Amino acid sequence: MASTASAWGWPDRSSLLTARHGGVAKLVRERFGTRAPVHHAARLAALAETVWGATTGQQNALYLRLSHDVGGGLVVAGRLHLGPHRIAWQFGNITVDPDGARCEWA
Repeated sequence: MASTASAWGWPDRSSLLTARHGGVAKLVRERFGTRAPVHHAARLAALAETVWGATTGQQNALYLRLSHDVGGGLVVAGRLHLGPHRIAWQFGNITVDPDGARCEWA
């Protein structure tokens, strides 16, 4: 069975959508005719935790994710904090396991 991305005619690797295909927001806007802000999953997870998760009802929260990538999000006064350049909490490539697989984006 094809992935949702390929079924819509998009590349299978979502990381490529921003870098090589004009951005997922553009694809969604063209496909569905609506505005679609796009954020890193860890940022959205921070916001989701304040609505449905461990920090429900809190106006301020810090979320860190250590997984296949390293990311996080900061919620201040109930809103996702992006910083002056809109890249807050995007750590880029960080070596988590020196003996692990090499990052193909580095």
